[in-house]
Amino acid sequence: MELADAADSKSVGVESPVRVRLPPSAPEGRLAFLFFGGVWLKFLEFDIQNLPLDSIVSDLFEGLQGENKLFVVTMNALIVYEYLKVPRYNKAFQRVNYIVPDGAGVVKAAKFLYREELKRVPGIELMMSLCRRLEGEDAGVFFLGSTEESVSKMVKKMKEMMPGLNVSGYHGGYFSDDQSEEIVSRINASGARVLFVGMGVPRQEIWISEHFDDLKISLAMGVGGSFDVISGILKRAPVWIQKANLEWLFRILQQPRKKLKVLPRLATFSFFILQQKLRSSAGRQNTHGDKERKDFHQ
Repeated sequence: MELADAADSKSVGVESPVRVRLPPSAPEGRLAFLFFGGVWLKFLEFDIQNLPLDSIVSDLFEGLQGENKLFVVTMNALIVYEYLKVPRYNKAFQRVNYIVPDGAGVVKAAKFLYREELKRVPGIELMMSLCRRLEGEDAGVFFLGSTEESVSKMVKKMKEMMPGLNVSGYHGGYFSDDQSEEIVSRINASGARVLFVGMGVPRQEIWISEHFDDLKISLAMGVGGSFDVISGILKRAPVWIQKANLEWLFRILQQPRKKLKVLPRLATFSFFILQQKLRSSAGRQNTHGDKERKDFHQ
C-alpha cells in the first residue's frame, strides 16, 4: 500500500489537529488513559501527549497503580513510516494507548502541519526517568533486547546508578518466534511490572502487541537502541547535536551499514508530510472558493 493510498484509506487530515478524543478504532480500555491530566495533540491520526518529561513520568507512574495495562510508544518518523506501510505493524499499533513525541521529525512535522509546538521526549530519557521514579518501589523492571552482552552491561550500570531499582530480570533480544512463549513465561515468573523492550522498530512494538494479553505486566515500552547507549557499546550524541536535532545523523555515522537503509524511509516520511500540507492547503482554498461562489450567487 502506497503512502498516498494509506492516507486516503485512513482519512488522515490536518484540518482540526487539537482534539480530546480517540479514533473510532480505539480498543476497549484505551479511554482509561485519556484523562490523566495530559494535553493531547492530534498528529495525523495519532493522539500524542504534549507534556514535559516529568509530567509524563508522573502519568505513567500513576498508570501503574491502575488495573489496565499501558503500552507506551515514543514516536519518531520511522514509526510513522512503518505504521503506514506495514500492515502487521499497523495492527500492532491498535494496542498502543500512550504516545509521546520522541523524534525531531515528528516535532518538526507537527509544527509544519499545525503550527503546534510539541515537547520532545527522547525515549532513552523517559526510560531513565521512569526507572529513577521507581527506585525504592516494589514494582520490578524487566529489560528485553539487544545482545546478551549489551543488556547485561546495561543492567549492571543501571544498578550502579540506581541501587534502589528493583531489576526483576533481563534477556537478550535475539531469539526466534518459537522461543517467545518461553520468554513471556520468564518475564511473568520474574514478577516484573514494567517491561522495556529494545529490539528496534518495528519488531519491538509487534512483539509487545502480539504477547500483550499474555504478559502479566502493567506497562510495556519499546526503547530502540537505548540499551546499547547505556551499556556504553554505542555513544549518545553530544548535547549540542541533540539540540540541533541531528541525533539521527550521529547514529548513522556510528553504524553506517545498519542505519543508512533508514534514509529512504525518512525521505518517504518527509514526502508524506509535505503531501499532507499540500492537501490541507488545497482543501482550505477549495472551501474558501466555494464560499465566495455561494456569496456571489446570493
